[in-house]
Amino acid sequence: MYDEQWRAGGNAFNEARALADWGLRVALMGDTLGHDQAGDLLAAVLAVLPLDTGFLMRSMKARTPVCHILRTPDGERTILATRDSDPPFHPPSQALLQRCRLVSVTRYGPHTAAVARSASAARCTVLVGDATRPDDDWAPWADVIVTSAALLRAHTPDVPIATQIVDLHRLRGATVIVTDGPRAVRALWNVDGKMTHNSVLPPPIQVADSTGAGDVFRAAVGRAIVQGTSWPQTIADATAAAAAFCSSIDHR
Repeated sequence: MYDEQWRAGGNAFNEARALADWGLRVALMGDTLGHDQAGDLLAAVLAVLPLDTGFLMRSMKARTPVCHILRTPDGERTILATRDSDPPFHPPSQALLQRCRLVSVTRYGPHTAAVARSASAARCTVLVGDATRPDDDWAPWADVIVTSAALLRAHTPDVPIATQIVDLHRLRGATVIVTDGPRAVRALWNVDGKMTHNSVLPPPIQVADSTGAGDVFRAAVGRAIVQGTSWPQTIADATAAAAAFCSSIDHR
């Protein structure tokens, strides 16, 4: 037996919704949405959320990205994504960037590097999700990198995780935070010019659904950056937020 559901989601959407739920002002940008079933679903959900969606576009020429997520009883999942290879792109305006304290991007999508570069030029704090190598196009613009050990192992399997963390940090001194499922979250940042290490073990939970947990973790990091929270407390809070999310089946 299986159960099939359509839900609004995606990295940017999940992160933005979490931040809005926590009371932050959020402008959402991303892929141009199509006039199709998935686009109609997202538009209906976005209409009732406290998000600034005026920068999202819809086009008859676009196809809304869709992820087919296969979830097993242990809460783990396999994701099959379908999206246009070169969707219409509307870069964030300087007027928008000047209003932003933080711009969060992920590796998924064809224009991540361009947005990160523009945000950095506008003196926004740039949070990059799922960077894996110093030669990633978006890594040179990151002030903070949140990624996963699974991705690091997949992209550079012959290099120890600790070495990869240091390599990402040394690129431009970005704080690097690496999640690893139920294992300890590892982080590296500078204090008075010296590299400082930290690790936090997630609380033991019964995983109901891990889909979107990384997005919620990254959202919690973004919230902490805006609020000026210390890095040790930031990592602890983000770990707790992701664990609570994983243990709930109601991801709306």
